[in-house]
Amino acid sequence: SHDDTGWLRTVDQYFDFEVDYIYDTVTDCLLDDPNRKFIVVEMAFFTRWWHEQTDARKADFKGLVQNRQIEFIIGGWCMNDEATTHYEHIITQMTEGHVFLYDTFGVKPKFGWQIDPFGASAAQATLNSMMGFDGHVINRVDYRLKEKMFRDKTLQFHWRSSASLQEKAEIFTHVLDHHYCTPDGFDWEHGVSQSLPQGDGPEVVVDRKPSWVTSTTVKTTAERFVKMARDRAELFRTKNVLIPFGCDFNFQNAVMKYQN
Repeated sequence: SHDDTGWLRTVDQYFDFEVDYIYDTVTDCLLDDPNRKFIVVEMAFFTRWWHEQTDARKADFKGLVQNRQIEFIIGGWCMNDEATTHYEHIITQMTEGHVFLYDTFGVKPKFGWQIDPFGASAAQATLNSMMGFDGHVINRVDYRLKEKMFRDKTLQFHWRSSASLQEKAEIFTHVLDHHYCTPDGFDWEHGVSQSLPQGDGPEVVVDRKPSWVTSTTVKTTAERFVKMARDRAELFRTKNVLIPFGCDFNFQNAVMKYQN
């Protein structure tokens, strides 16, 4: 789930009416099935949720982390902008989140996840490399560049983002072939997310209906998924295909996601 720390609504509105439900329902679903997994990104929201939990609930969640059902990526306070931020502020907000994660769970994030900033900067890639990330994922690059990457199968590369540091700042980079949201036709929660009480923020217009899986549609749904995965695989040189499941403030009803 990608949770903006302030955008169309305030941080308080986002947490009270959306993000709180995400961590509540995801935790329940992961405890029900050890095969289920979830990725946590923004510490600004997660730490707030964490400090509201009981000791028993915290122990359950720590078990999910130890069982590798929960993974933290980026681990900063937020997914920072890359155009107008100063490097000191980026380092500070990342440090704040990483210290919390290490002190609380004894873990350190391994991957960057800069999928929503409007543009990918060399400075961010350099900082992510120096922070010890094994790699990072980006998304919003110029459509003409992404189309060229499609043709050349160069959506994955080692980015030497600093002219002075050279290989010391090299980081494996993955460019999402499509947007960071769930592929069309597989978003089983669509229309649930971003639904605040009347008067709290702008009205959300839902233009796509949910596509739940039933006993009569499971075969055709699986076939469509296989075709989609194979089509995406044609854009890469490796055998691994990254297909995101989630979107802005998704998994508020995690049961719908995981059961489907």
